[in-house]
Amino acid sequence: MATLYKRGPAYYLNWRENGQQFRRSLGAVDRRAAEALRAEKEAELHGLLTPTRGVTIDALLAAYLHWYATARPATYKRALSALKPLRAHLGHHAAEGTPASAFEVWAVGRPPATTEKALKLAKAAFRQAVEKRLIARSPMAGAQFAKPIKSRPPDYYRPAQLEALYALPRGPLWAFMVATGVRRGEMAKAVRGDVRDGLLVIESSAEGRTKSGKWRAVPLNRQAKDALRGLGPDRLVEVHADTLSDWF
Repeated sequence: MATLYKRGPAYYLNWRENGQQFRRSLGAVDRRAAEALRAEKEAELHGLLTPTRGVTIDALLAAYLHWYATARPATYKRALSALKPLRAHLGHHAAEGTPASAFEVWAVGRPPATTEKALKLAKAAFRQAVEKRLIARSPMAGAQFAKPIKSRPPDYYRPAQLEALYALPRGPLWAFMVATGVRRGEMAKAVRGDVRDGLLVIESSAEGRTKSGKWRAVPLNRQAKDALRGLGPDRLVEVHADTLSDWF
């Protein structure tokens, strides 16, 4: 059964499906429009309507990538590459006519890292499409994916190895990154002005977004301050993040 309630200027639609409770904002529509959407959902739940509206998975992923290019330009190419196999395999299917199991089948046997990235992006794309009322429900809702059975501690460098690293021509760079824990993208955009009152202030922007999307301040210990003297006068290192990986 589908029901309506109003909070502020917006109507909300509630319904239960496959043992799960769902709620969807209908926005600031009038009572008549809200009731029409409630009746449509009621008919769908009773099997009288087919939920698909024809919009394809590829169209939704393309719309999300268009938004992503502006919101997160630094990682756009990686997102585009990660979604390419999924778009090629399932893109032509109608989003509201594709079962969650199709995504489960697609993920089987694929490289874990890139597949996890693609599924995460697809979930975000469908969530955005639901919020924009392009689809009523994510086609990935209820999907379950096998988790890797391998679990091992991460590799790390021992003190002797770090000392050998610091002795190389770019030693101050590596020493600063170790002492602060900055990521390569953050290091590539860091400038002298980011060092304030004994802190390295790392800000998130469209040109260089942090992983969490939030700023943070890293206290500079003695090692970081010593290494800072050997870095650039404006940008601390004047190369692209990929070059840092090549150097390392």
